[in-house]
Amino acid sequence: MNYFQLIQSFNQQLIKNINEDNSIDDLIADQYISKYHFYRIFKAIMGFSVGDYILRTRIYYAAKMIREEKEDMLTIAIQFGFQSQEVFTRNFKKLLGVTPLKSRKIALEDFGALHALKPVNLDAVLMEIKSKDGKVTIEENAVHLDTCYFVGMQWISDEDKVHTIPSKMEKFASLIEGVTFNFDEIIYRICHIIDSDAQPATFNEFIGVAIDFQSFNNDTIDLPMGMTLLEMREGNWIKYAHKGAILDNSKEHIVDTYTYYCKHRLAFSSFRLTKSRFFEVYDMKFFFGINHPETQIDLYFEVENE
Repeated sequence: MNYFQLIQSFNQQLIKNINEDNSIDDLIADQYISKYHFYRIFKAIMGFSVGDYILRTRIYYAAKMIREEKEDMLTIAIQFGFQSQEVFTRNFKKLLGVTPLKSRKIALEDFGALHALKPVNLDAVLMEIKSKDGKVTIEENAVHLDTCYFVGMQWISDEDKVHTIPSKMEKFASLIEGVTFNFDEIIYRICHIIDSDAQPATFNEFIGVAIDFQSFNNDTIDLPMGMTLLEMREGNWIKYAHKGAILDNSKEHIVDTYTYYCKHRLAFSSFRLTKSRFFEVYDMKFFFGINHPETQIDLYFEVENE
């Protein structure tokens, strides 16, 4: 059984029936799994309980309605399953830091707490889950990487420019043809020097291939115009994977995968992100195109030393 698909199906049912008073039994009726086993799976994958997730999702959609429509607060509270406006306001403020009325005045780009409640999409998340004797566990793949050396192209980018990845990949691929030094058929997208305080967050985006230390220190290396060298110092990383389309029409599936790993897996783990570096590995053995459903790439997040 694919537990991620199980939770994704539950999530879709929840959103579809967000204004109805459905029980958890109703929402998982088609999944052929006991409610108590589902609770354990959900907590292991999402980091919090089913009840907490339902509350967060209702508050998220209620907050969106408050911003988009002129309904009074009591009507919205009742519509999203709250017994009174007081209960609704208390939970709203607990999760979003402001009252429902005051939330109307916050610009959407400044409302980080609201973005954090957005329901996750698990379609492309790839992790190994173990279930034994009623216990569900997911082990993080922690690795230490020595200093690595790369040659490639670098830009200043931000988190709203995911759609530019394909054109940058194509530009790099056209320039790397015909170089005289050896490299594997693996492309790296490295994001570093990240400014998380900027809106949207900005970073140096590097797309390139790995080279050996000797080539890196060779002053006579013939670099194509527009390319540069990059040294990525050693560090501790958590390795995850994305399987499925990265971009597909107007959908940025890779963003959904990042959201899950950063705001659910790592946020509720014992690891702490450095927020200074992350990178993606495009191995041509498993990369069949940006919008191919069988494409698989690895994602590495730098974490602090324990």
